[in-house]
Amino acid sequence: MSSNTNLARSVLVATLTMLLLSSLMALPGCSPEGQEVMRVQYRWGPTRDATISWSSQEIGFPVNSKGGSGYLYSISAADAEHVWAVGNGGEIDALENGTWKQSFVTKPNDFLFSVSALDPSHVWAVGMNERERCAAIWFFDGTSWKQQAAGEFKGVTLNSVYALGSRHVWAVGKGGTILFFDGSSWTRQKSGTNVELKSVSAVNPSQVWATGTDETGGKSALLYYDGTSWKRRDPGNGLSFDTIAAIDASQVWALGGNPDQPGSTGAYCFDGSRWVQSLQEAPEFVPTTVYPIASNNILVTGISYAQGGPYCEVALFNGRTWNIQQARVEPGYGFIAITAAGPSHLWAVGKDMVPYVGPFSRPSAIYFGTNQQ
Repeated sequence: MSSNTNLARSVLVATLTMLLLSSLMALPGCSPEGQEVMRVQYRWGPTRDATISWSSQEIGFPVNSKGGSGYLYSISAADAEHVWAVGNGGEIDALENGTWKQSFVTKPNDFLFSVSALDPSHVWAVGMNERERCAAIWFFDGTSWKQQAAGEFKGVTLNSVYALGSRHVWAVGKGGTILFFDGSSWTRQKSGTNVELKSVSAVNPSQVWATGTDETGGKSALLYYDGTSWKRRDPGNGLSFDTIAAIDASQVWALGGNPDQPGSTGAYCFDGSRWVQSLQEAPEFVPTTVYPIASNNILVTGISYAQGGPYCEVALFNGRTWNIQQARVEPGYGFIAITAAGPSHLWAVGKDMVPYVGPFSRPSAIYFGTNQQ
C-alpha cells in the first residue's frame, strides 16, 4: 500500500476520532474522562399563541415503610425520561419509565427544599435536617443516592441548589450561607451578608447570581459572583427579589418588587445594565416562580384570586408580549416549582393554595405539561 494511501487513512481516522470526541463532549454524562460535565440549555421556538395543556401525573404518595410526607417543594428534569421532585421527610420522587414513584427517602427528619439535575448521573438535593440541625446535601450518581458533607455544616438550612457543571455547584440558604462543590468537596464561600438567600442561578463559572429576603426586618440581598468573590448588586428603586434565573449576561430574570411601592411586584429582567419590570402582579395574576428556557421563552407561574380563585395560571413570554393562560388543574392547586426538557415535556409541582381546617392540607401534586403550538 502506498505511503499516500496510509497518510490519507491516518488523516481520516484522526478526523473521525475528533468528531466522535466532540459529539461525546456535547452530551450530558458522556464527556471523556477528565472533562467536566456541563449544563445544556434547551432552546425552543417562539411561544406566541402557544397553549400548554396540563394533566395530573401524581397527587401525593401515601406514607409507607419508606417514610416521606407527600409534600414537595422542588422539581428538576435532566431530560424527558429523568425527572426528580423532593420534599418533606426526605422524600425523593422520580419519573421512572413514564411513571412517578417514591424512589428514595433520605432521612425522616430531612426537609429537602431544592433539587438540580445536571444529567441522569449528576443530581443534587439540598435542605436541612431538623433533628441534627445541619445542612442536608444528597447526591445521585445514576445508581443510588448518597449523602455529602454529612453533619458538616451545623445550623445551616439550604433553600436552593444550582448545578452548572459536575465541578461547579452552588447552594444557598439562611444566614447568607453560600456553599460551593468543586467535584470533590463542599466549602463555604463568603457572601458578605446574613440575609436569607432563597435562590441561586449561574450562566457560567464567573457569572453567578443569588438573591433573597428576610421574612422579618425587610432586609434583602442581590449578590453576584465574578469567579473570584461575591459582591452585592443593588437593583435600585428599593427592589428585592426572592427568585432568580439567569440565561446569559443580559438575560437574568427575577420575581419580586418594592413592598412600599404599589404595582412594583412582578417579573423583572436584567438587560446587562438595569432591572426592568416586564410583568406586573395583579389580582388576576400573582407570580410564584419563573423558569427561563431561552430569550424568547420565559415561563412564569402564578395564582389568580379573581372570580372566586385561587386558580393556577401560567404566563408565557415570547420576547415581546406575555400570554397568560389558566392551567386547568385541580381546583385550589397552584404551581410552586416548574422544570422542562423541551417544548413538549414540562413538569410542575402543585401546592394546595386553599386555606384549610385541620392538621393537614392536601398533598402536593405533580403535573405534566405539553406545549401545543
